[in-house]
Amino acid sequence: MLYNLDLVKQSFKLKTLIKSIFSNNLLHSNGNNLLTSVIIDSSHKINKNKVENYFKDFYSLQGWFSIFSAKTLLWLDFIQKQEKIEGNLFEIGVYLGKSSILFGLFADQEKERLGLCDHFKAGERRKIPQKEILYKNLNSYFDNLEFIDIYDKESIALTLDECKNSRMFHIDGGHTFVQLTNDLQLAETAIIDKGLIIIDDFFNPRCPEVTEGVYKYLDKGTLTPIMVGFMKLVLCKKSMYKWYFEKINTLGWKNYINNEKIDFLNRKMFGYNILTGGQQAN
Repeated sequence: MLYNLDLVKQSFKLKTLIKSIFSNNLLHSNGNNLLTSVIIDSSHKINKNKVENYFKDFYSLQGWFSIFSAKTLLWLDFIQKQEKIEGNLFEIGVYLGKSSILFGLFADQEKERLGLCDHFKAGERRKIPQKEILYKNLNSYFDNLEFIDIYDKESIALTLDECKNSRMFHIDGGHTFVQLTNDLQLAETAIIDKGLIIIDDFFNPRCPEVTEGVYKYLDKGTLTPIMVGFMKLVLCKKSMYKWYFEKINTLGWKNYINNEKIDFLNRKMFGYNILTGGQQAN
């Protein structure tokens, strides 16, 4: 089947813009210009021009990814790089690459690889050329894709060798209890000692099995939460909890999330102090 990519993009752009603005409930007088502006620490080792362009393009990129989630992940990349943490990046559940692009921008292409896993069935359901749009989006930000490995399969078929040595592992694949548990088990074995696991749709009432799966998995006691916000949960290895909690409280989030309506608070979860991000109460 042939598709008009420009028409697909225009249609999706409008839908994504409306959903993103209203889901964050952050309409204000400055509009999207304030939301898409980004502050990047001068010592952050990243291509700042490309990151700025990414956020300028944020609402024209197709997919579901909160801009505050994106800025939080950018801040976490800054923390890891300040501490000279190196490793690969991996994402389960790619769709059209909106978050994949950001992880690609995090990667030091000379030392790190980006792994992407998706079964590419969502495009069939929505009658769009999913893989074609993904490659188009990636090519618009990267001169070559040699540092990216794309696995066209179910995440249950992934091997440890395909995703090992990850410093960030993003889980946004199947949202059933079984799928989440499988992906979380793989992520735990794949991350380095100071690696982070980011789980999408945590506390999302439309995806209850994700939250159920996380709660039951954390009963093992090998991973601990350090942060939750914008329907993303960030986990680290239990042995690294104190180290990470000190870092996220020292290298402040306000340097990256420049919105007066957003705040992070210290709360408890499973007996651990964590940061919780969200919109301030009126």
